[in-house]
Amino acid sequence: MLSTKAKTQAAHFNPQSVLKSIVSTFLPGSSSAANSIPLTTTKSSPPDAIKISSILNTGNICSNNKRYLDTPDHYRFHSSYASYCHHGMTPSPIITSLLDMTDNNSGLSLLPRRRLYGNPFETLSIKSGDDAIIVSPNLIGVADGVSGYSGEHADSGLFARSILENISRYFTELSLKHSSDLSGLTNYEILRDLDLSFQDSLKVMEFEQLRGSSTLLVGMIIDTTLKVLSLGDSKIFVIRDGEIIFTNKEQYISPLCPQQVGTNFPEKKPSEVAEISNIQLQNDDLIVVSSDGLTDNLYPDEILQFINGRLNADNTNLQEVTNALLKETKSIAYDSYCVCPYVEKVNELNNQFIQGGKLDDISICISKVSFNESTYVK
Repeated sequence: MLSTKAKTQAAHFNPQSVLKSIVSTFLPGSSSAANSIPLTTTKSSPPDAIKISSILNTGNICSNNKRYLDTPDHYRFHSSYASYCHHGMTPSPIITSLLDMTDNNSGLSLLPRRRLYGNPFETLSIKSGDDAIIVSPNLIGVADGVSGYSGEHADSGLFARSILENISRYFTELSLKHSSDLSGLTNYEILRDLDLSFQDSLKVMEFEQLRGSSTLLVGMIIDTTLKVLSLGDSKIFVIRDGEIIFTNKEQYISPLCPQQVGTNFPEKKPSEVAEISNIQLQNDDLIVVSSDGLTDNLYPDEILQFINGRLNADNTNLQEVTNALLKETKSIAYDSYCVCPYVEKVNELNNQFIQGGKLDDISICISKVSFNESTYVK
């Protein structure tokens, strides 16, 4: 299993000068929150924090200051993930919990609205080069930062991570809002919150004075339905009984240039270009979400055959399979003589013949769908 030890990044400013603004995002009266920030003054919670706090106050408070939240969904994800960093300063992914308020090594972690009270405690944000993954009990997703935005004053990986974290935050609130009647949750609300997540991510980039854009793919469980938002060339595969029953369609602006959102076209809302799909889930379904680092090197039938050939009978070795799939993909990427989906696209476009794998960041998440019991939130 990949190491979850976060690698340090250069901080862009003094953490203490910014931490004061974060206090307002904590639930008022939380002793654990107060103890984690050595400040003598506090601010009242902003409207968003009050709204989510009022929803969660209906939950049962445990002696260990955690709250049990029975999520309304019929199913949940049990996920494994693996990443390879080709673009970036560190070869290992940077993995953080959305409840970790002590990460002072990243400017993103210090922004007041990054981690809203209410995210399920299992939620992890994983940044690997220009790729980012979000993993939680009811939401998984990948954003692939467009590598054309590189060099000074550019960080597509930061934008990718930011938009996924914002989507997780907004979806948490939306899911809790409709917990008593999930049928009332509409596509309009989901697309509205998608645009709000985008706007918040633009603020992150403006704050850091950086440029960047990314593709986006998110799978959200809403009761018994998997709702998929896709934008660009990141992929999702729903596997049932050893067969792929659903995959999304790739979107391109031009040949080899995927659909994307970011600072290059701030007026282009993701709701205007994202495709929405609904899949009725069943227990033991497998959901594979990946950046194009996987699907540029392996064909869908190769991915399916690889997973089917290595899963045990009860699908309990998902992490082992995910790690092996990453290793296989990486070996193809470094093979100078293979023929893969990416070079096939290039050859069709230019009427020529090249060969070899596609070197890129690789991010893979494989999730097993199972009946939901409960989720903790802090």
